[in-house]
Order: sequence, then structure tokens, then C-alpha cells
Amino acid sequence: MTGVERVAMHVRGLPDFEMVDDLAIPYNHMGATITDAVLQAGLRYETVVWPRVQHVMTIPEAATTSGFLAVLRERGGEEVVHWTHTEKLGRMDAVAELFVADGVETEADLHFWLCGDGDECAAHVASSPLSTASVSRPSITSRSSVASKTPPPSTCTLRASSSRLACA
Repeated sequence: MTGVERVAMHVRGLPDFEMVDDLAIPYNHMGATITDAVLQAGLRYETVVWPRVQHVMTIPEAATTSGFLAVLRERGGEEVVHWTHTEKLGRMDAVAELFVADGVETEADLHFWLCGDGDECAAHVASSPLSTASVSRPSITSRSSVASKTPPPSTCTLRASSSRLACA
């Protein structure tokens, strides 16, 4: 049994572990994807993050990254995400700005941005006036064209097992 298999077996044996199969992943909605990724660090997913993701999915104009960024700036985080904490809203803004700057408008674009043709995934680093955010994947070397920017205080990771982006 490999180390990964042992860890998986241990996690499955935890009394409070529950597999969640009913999430609408992929969302096909970049506002929901960014909201999910940024909010989930340190928060209860079922009671805090998921209801907000569901609310953002009701805003059709936020389905693309540029649309989400525009709606977030026009209406504010309290109305769009039902959130007021400036740090997480700043991260959402920074991630959306990075994606817009790199032409990432859909989840398909995001997958290609992270993984290219599928042979390898890449790390990206970006800075924003409000916040900085990085997007990385373990054991993958970052693209030098993007990696030269300011090191970030927060990290976003694409989880291959669930195709979810997670930001801390």
C-alpha cells in the first residue's frame, strides 16, 4: 500500500469524514469558482462557503471572470458574495484581475491556463494594488514569465482530485 493510499484510508476512517458528491463542480461560472476558492480557507464549507457560492451562481453576468469582477466592483462584496471581510474580498479581486489580465474568462480557460495541453500544470503569481494572490500546484515549477512578480502572502491551489481551486 502506498503512502497516498494509507492517507486516504485513514481519512475515510475518520468519524466526521463525509464524501460530498452533490456539489455542482465544475460550476461553469467563474464568479462561483473564484468565490469558492477564496472563501474556503478556514471556513465551514457547508454553512459558510457553499451558500455564498450558490448565491453568486444566481448572478448570470458574473459567469465570466470579467463579468464577476465588474459586478463585484459595481455592487460590492456584501451584495454579490454576502461578505464584508476586506482581506478575502481583496483576494477575490486580485485573483479576478489576474485571470482577466491573462484572458481567463471561463473554467475551460482556467484549466488551460493552469495545465496547458494537459501535460503539465503551471504556477502563476500576480500582484494587485489591493492584495496579492498566487496560484500554484504542488511539485510544479512556476512559469518564469509570471513568477518574477512579487511573492504573494496567499496561495491558491488547483486540487486535481476535485478540479477545485482553493485559496488560503
